[in-house]
Amino acid sequence: MSRWGQARVEVLAHHQEIKDELARGVPVKQVYDVLLKSGRVTVTYNGFRRQVQSIRDDLLRAPVAAPETSSVIVRPTERSNPPEGKPKSGFVFDPTSKIEDFF
Repeated sequence: MSRWGQARVEVLAHHQEIKDELARGVPVKQVYDVLLKSGRVTVTYNGFRRQVQSIRDDLLRAPVAAPETSSVIVRPTERSNPPEGKPKSGFVFDPTSKIEDFF
């Protein structure tokens, strides 16, 4: 049986390694299994998972770096102006209520 707070101590001791693995997309269970096999973690998976949750939350909140688009030119589509002449077909919104719509 682990001491109270032991999970927090063990996760903090390996904080950067855990963070790097999670950022690479490695599941928490796999990180736990590797640390448990090597003897660097002795707590239960649930205790480990609860302490790692704050690291996962920080990774989710961190802004994702946008890829470099210096060589790619993005042009807006030209759909803002409908073609002249032929009216659009399909749904037309009518904000007025008709009695037939309610029965």
